[in-house]
Amino acid sequence: MSDSSKPTGDLFDELLALGGNVTRLLRATWRDSGPERRRFQGELETALTDLTNTLNRAGLEFLVSPTGQRVQSELNNVRERIRRGGLEAAAYEELTALLQRLNGELTRAADKANPKTDGEA
Repeated sequence: MSDSSKPTGDLFDELLALGGNVTRLLRATWRDSGPERRRFQGELETALTDLTNTLNRAGLEFLVSPTGQRVQSELNNVRERIRRGGLEAAAYEELTALLQRLNGELTRAADKANPKTDGEA
């Protein structure tokens, strides 16, 4: 691993590095039209198909399970209480607070990714 690709311990930097590494891997693999690319493409397609099938099966199993039925019932109860206005104000306040925290984190991440120079406002 080169010095420029060593983990820094910072989550944002790690996510950027991961995205860059995946992009480089996919670009390098896709440029090759030989058997290595075809093998990689086949493995990727198989893995994505398997993942889709597994997630669909797990989702269906959960929906028909007693826990899944309870969750659906609880969600229906919450949806009904919100619709009647019993939780509307509280839900609005919580959602607003959550979005404010999320926006604060995104702003800090964007500022870190694109720091302003001394001449910029």
